[in-house]
Amino acid sequence: MKIPKKITPDFIRDSFVEIRFASEYPFEVTLGIFVNAFEGTDFQFATKLPTANRALSKEQSELEKLFTLSTFFLYNDKIKIQFQPGTIIFNCLEDYVNWQNYMPLIQDSMQRIQDSKVVHVFERVGLRYINEFKGYDLNKILNFSIPFTLENHEFRVATSKIEFNSDGYRVNVGVTSHPVVEGESKSNLLDIDVFRSGLNITKSDELFPIIETCHVKEKTVFFSLLNPEFLSSLNPEY
Repeated sequence: MKIPKKITPDFIRDSFVEIRFASEYPFEVTLGIFVNAFEGTDFQFATKLPTANRALSKEQSELEKLFTLSTFFLYNDKIKIQFQPGTIIFNCLEDYVNWQNYMPLIQDSMQRIQDSKVVHVFERVGLRYINEFKGYDLNKILNFSIPFTLENHEFRVATSKIEFNSDGYRVNVGVTSHPVVEGESKSNLLDIDVFRSGLNITKSDELFPIIETCHVKEKTVFFSLLNPEFLSSLNPEY
């Protein structure tokens, strides 16, 4: 199948790239070192403090609770990098910057993180794109029908999920669909998550081909699910 490089509009709501790692340092230490690694760049640091109480271990100190519940991230005018214990998550801001621009930002950021010398090993790479189709009937734009029907019952929301393996990668595809009602514009979602786990990588350069493969597999699944007639209406560029 020929895969377009671009469609208009692109429908992308979120474009997560998640990298999990192990470190010998506690999270509050790695966080500080990661932030320092971006000193002198256009990235700014921000913290979102918790807004609700969650049940945590009584053995945790107040500082540990704060770091567990808060959100820490760096951002510039294109992307955001969120830090969680053992996890680094990239995402574009409101507008998707296209893969040709997104991937170099990830590469540069991961090289800075590796150079900080606090990551012992990279263990998992994942890529998750959530596409939002507001006001579209998914039964008309996708190559399969949803949902299953029950006699005398109209559905309010339908969810479908499939999982499969592809050359050592795990692929999860989720669909959330609402009935199309005149005057309403509810979000219908196509959620594609591709990841590879069980890694033992010590150099960021070895991560990049895996991220690229995740992206290719995500795009292949996405475009294979689109109805050809609908795809042709999106001005595909090859």
